[in-house]
Amino acid sequence: MRIGIVGRHAEIMRGALALADEAGHDARGTLDDHEALLWVQQQQISALLIGGGVEPEPRDALLAACEQNDVRGVEVHGPANVGAILRGLSETGA
Repeated sequence: MRIGIVGRHAEIMRGALALADEAGHDARGTLDDHEALLWVQQQQISALLIGGGVEPEPRDALLAACEQNDVRGVEVHGPANVGAILRGLSETGA
């Protein structure tokens, strides 16, 4: 599955992208909300993982865009949850 990950910490992002690769996803990551929003609006991804450090206002905007563009928005609360979420996406295929 092609997924996007948006967060605030480069080191955590690198780890999340490595986990996504291990789970068989075609993943891209960004620390920039605008870039993630473009991925969603252009339907370049099937799911967007939103890291726990993303502030409430951009989080809400990203989730709303996901809903409007038929992209699965997934809130991630802490790096310890990323692996399970990615495996879950692999199993559901959406």
